[in-house]
Amino acid sequence: MFFSNDLPDSLVNILQGIVPSIPEFITALISLAILLIVVTWLMYKPIKKSIEDRKKYIHSNIANSQDRLLEAEKRNEDSKKELNESKDMGKKIVATSIREANEKSNKILIDARDKSHQIIDSAKNQAISEINLNREKIKHEAVDIAIELSEKLVHEKITSKKDKEIIDQFIKELEEDAIKK
Repeated sequence: MFFSNDLPDSLVNILQGIVPSIPEFITALISLAILLIVVTWLMYKPIKKSIEDRKKYIHSNIANSQDRLLEAEKRNEDSKKELNESKDMGKKIVATSIREANEKSNKILIDARDKSHQIIDSAKNQAISEINLNREKIKHEAVDIAIELSEKLVHEKITSKKDKEIIDQFIKELEEDAIKK
């Protein structure tokens, strides 16, 4: 066959067992080519299509994940904005409530002050009217006492004209004494 006669017979026997003859070699090559064509036709195209489909699926998932990530970041930013707006609104509400409470408390204090001044003024007016009323009572009692004393001193009834003069003079003296005190 292919081997030279220089090689020892034992090695030639081993090589003949390993290396096939030319017709066997060509038959093996043709069988391999047919097998490759059949496998390529039956298996390669479906496997390649499956690999391409898988790549498309992976790329679409990556794109979807990126879109979802961007959407989640946008929602996060929107949530932060809403949270900040809510905080600002809460601060405004608290400030407004405090201001309204201060205004109400000031109004209550002013109303209480006004009412207390009214009560004090009313009490003063009432005291003045009671003082005047008591002065009048005292004047009448003093006149009655003066008349009784003068009747006892004189032992006679004083006329109404004389009576009036004495009373007027007595009242003037009482008023002058009251002014001096």
